[in-house]
Amino acid sequence: MNNNTFLYRVGLNPENFINNDIEPINIEGGLLYLVEERKDIRICPYCNNKIKNEIKKYYYIYINVSDNSNMKEIIQIKRVQFICKKCKKTFTNELKGIERNNTISEFIKNQIIHDFRQMLSFKQIADKYHISITKVINLFDKQVTVMPTGHLPKVLCIDEYHFETSKDSKYVCVLIDYETRTVFDIIKSRQKAYLEEYFNKFNSKELERVKYFCSDLYDEYAHIKRKYFPKAIHVADKFHVIKQMTTLVNMLRTRVMNKITEYKSKEYNFMKHNWRLFLLRKDEIPNKTYYHQASGVETSYEDLIFHSVLLNEHFSKAYNILQDLYKYSDKVSYSEAMNFIQFIYERLRSSTLDELVKVGNTFYKWRHEIANSFARNAIGYNISNGIAENMNNHIATIIKISYGYSNYERFRKRVLLICKYNKNWI
Repeated sequence: MNNNTFLYRVGLNPENFINNDIEPINIEGGLLYLVEERKDIRICPYCNNKIKNEIKKYYYIYINVSDNSNMKEIIQIKRVQFICKKCKKTFTNELKGIERNNTISEFIKNQIIHDFRQMLSFKQIADKYHISITKVINLFDKQVTVMPTGHLPKVLCIDEYHFETSKDSKYVCVLIDYETRTVFDIIKSRQKAYLEEYFNKFNSKELERVKYFCSDLYDEYAHIKRKYFPKAIHVADKFHVIKQMTTLVNMLRTRVMNKITEYKSKEYNFMKHNWRLFLLRKDEIPNKTYYHQASGVETSYEDLIFHSVLLNEHFSKAYNILQDLYKYSDKVSYSEAMNFIQFIYERLRSSTLDELVKVGNTFYKWRHEIANSFARNAIGYNISNGIAENMNNHIATIIKISYGYSNYERFRKRVLLICKYNKNWI
């Protein structure tokens, strides 16, 4: 194998080595390449005296240049230690492409750093380059700095993700730039003290950049919006608004199902095994029939849902309100949306069932923010935290492939690296 070609491939400078053909030696799990450092005229770094063949000793170092999990590749370098007869000091020359006292080449190190941006666990990266997980983690901690957040986005979405950073903090707060569809930053906790500490870092001009603030129905988010973004429009995430009703419908479905006295009746079996159908829009219900084995009766899904819902007036009201929320257009004006939300919460609060009244009170409390989520806005976006929910799936994958993170800062940097930065992140 040509010496220069091989050395260039692994990121080393051929000028540092004797130009001999390289023949790999088979070792367990891979190949070993033997190269020898040049020992012609050198200059002493201490006194600038020219040295020629004034050698104290030879020694060997081993550099990992593996970049394939199926093949380990090691370079054995025969190094030279010189001695200066003038100043009596010893020295070795710098090898371009290898940091002193390092066992991997700069080329491989850069490859590993590049892989930190991929959906790979630290173990997968370690296996790929045949190095220890500890070395990979140390390289990550050393090379990946805390990245600056940049300017606050025009549309800021805020959501939480379950990540226990301490005994009293079970959720980190994920900030999303809605327009770029990227993670803006991650805050250690969604508790008010942490949120205030974070947003206190921004001056008033920077905070005014935010024109829309989208969140779920969490009181601390409302506090943050009022305190730091008073001029921004607060949009309640439509997903969480509708989730209030889907949770209620599902709870009532279970309650009604369990009160059916005729065990294994048609309605009981259908509600037990097809609960997801009760949470769909009516036009999404499959055009299928359900065969009840005990009675031999075949009924369409739509008819069975209709009859099941009519078994209880509270169940029927909740189901119909859910359908009304699904059908309502998001192209209407704010006043029209507010009238619709008022109609919804009045229906809920007029119920004699505490659970419906509770949801109605929530809708009333957040009526302005909910109306903003249903109304046509000035920038033409149907703003929701859907992008945040999608990003949470990516975060879950990052945690899953790494079998969890115990270090919050390492977790934050890895998420930002994968979900925000594509270049110039070191």
